[in-house]
Amino acid sequence: MKKTLPSLLLGALLLSALPTLSVHAATPDAIGLTINNKIVHFETMPLQQNGRVLVPLRAISEAIGATVEWDAKTQTATITRDHDKIAMTLGSTTAHKNDQAVTLDVPPQLIDDATMIPVRFLIEGLGLQAKWDETTKTVSIDTRPAISQPLPPVTNQSALSIKEIAKNFDRVVMINIYDEDGKLLGSGSGMVVSADGKILTNHHVLAEATTAKVVFQDQTTFTASKVLLDDPDRDLALMQINVSNLTTVQFGNSDQLELGDNVVAIGSPLGMQNTLSAGLVSGLHRKIPVSKTKEVEFLQTNAPYTFGSSGGALFNMYGNVIGVTSQSAAYVGGELNFAIPSNDVTRFLEQPVTPMSFPEYEEYVAEQKQKAKEELLKEHPVPEDDEDAAYEAKYQKAMEINAKLKKDHSDITAPGSDQKLDVSYTTYPASDGYSQDIGITVYNYNAVDAQGNLNRDALKSLLLQFTRYAHDAGAVNPLVRLRMNFDAPDFSNQILSTSQHYDPRTGKVHVSGFQAGWAMLEDATGTITYTLNPDFDHTKQFAGLND
Repeated sequence: MKKTLPSLLLGALLLSALPTLSVHAATPDAIGLTINNKIVHFETMPLQQNGRVLVPLRAISEAIGATVEWDAKTQTATITRDHDKIAMTLGSTTAHKNDQAVTLDVPPQLIDDATMIPVRFLIEGLGLQAKWDETTKTVSIDTRPAISQPLPPVTNQSALSIKEIAKNFDRVVMINIYDEDGKLLGSGSGMVVSADGKILTNHHVLAEATTAKVVFQDQTTFTASKVLLDDPDRDLALMQINVSNLTTVQFGNSDQLELGDNVVAIGSPLGMQNTLSAGLVSGLHRKIPVSKTKEVEFLQTNAPYTFGSSGGALFNMYGNVIGVTSQSAAYVGGELNFAIPSNDVTRFLEQPVTPMSFPEYEEYVAEQKQKAKEELLKEHPVPEDDEDAAYEAKYQKAMEINAKLKKDHSDITAPGSDQKLDVSYTTYPASDGYSQDIGITVYNYNAVDAQGNLNRDALKSLLLQFTRYAHDAGAVNPLVRLRMNFDAPDFSNQILSTSQHYDPRTGKVHVSGFQAGWAMLEDATGTITYTLNPDFDHTKQFAGLND
């Protein structure tokens, strides 16, 4: 981290400060010091005085990544790390943490021409961890986030009631995100994972935010100061609010889960804070692709949640978080939902933090999208020097894809049956200049079941199946349009048309089926959500494939 004063200059200032207070240490028992499990040696080693361990100010501050400011007039050192600030004055037992007075057992002092300060007060005052081992005479410092760690395996622990689990309301928060003009863009959920204000949520909750505000159960609201960690592939993000003494969630062991285990979800669906729902673990190790070469695993649950629940907590019946709610297939009634397993979450939280302001985070997200676009265009270059030649190349590629689709995927069956489908493919270069527009018509499939209900599961299965076929045939971010006739009294002579298209320049996949009354959205991380289309009007006649 950037230092306010060069180390040598600071040392010179402190050497000249209050020489009358300088004393010489007796020869004490050697005091050991470790930082993040590594032994540390300073030029002036730690010593013990009146039961307190003192360490050299300059050396310890640099070792933990803190900045130091020295006021020669008041003989006061101010140490800052992230959002915490400690001020200590030579010879004084009155110190300040974030401008609040604190009494020290032992004051800062010059010993053997080094400014020595009480290490435990400094470390814990900066929101870090310090432990003393009396046997080895060693201070162990951990600068990694003070995150709640997984509990040991459950043995004879009694299960809690849902009412008891609801006591976690104060540990699960609502997150409102705003654009640069202060306009509310939407809301999500999060949870408190450290007493000093670290809030865990989904990457996709923060990805479009210029500002994020964290709302607690009592409506106390804090503006997030930084994003500390981010993993788009795992859809996790950790941010900081400037508050202390919070109560944290406790993580359980997701590897201990079994199918049928009871779970409880807490979040803020549609902005309805502290909504609680119960369900079961309905699937384990569900793999969902986040790129062409990478899949990640999720827990599956039928505990209902929907938009705004993202980043919320999925609890087991012992009150421990075993998942972070992430995805919801709302089009099937809210019972097909996915959560990031807690063991993946704790591994994410164990990483060293890389703090970013929100403007820096916006730049980071934009850079990731730009890199994805550039990699895509490298993989599938298109000549642009000659418009005719460029279009010919695009058209030729579309024809090759169409031929491969006809060759490899003409003999297919309907979802859940042995019915052979009569399918035709029509592929054109898309208007964006680098992807393909693929029309697929199914002539002999009825999308309505015997009760007259639209079979949304089958439609989704067909759409995603054809999209995979398009990718296998070499299509680049294809716009896949699926069209079929169906017969039902309320849908007489209508054509069902649904489509999927991913544009890396916007980072969005859009899958829509207006006639079917449902739509799916997927962001660049692979996060999939479904929703009923409020503008659905089956009385309209929709255009064909080439509109």
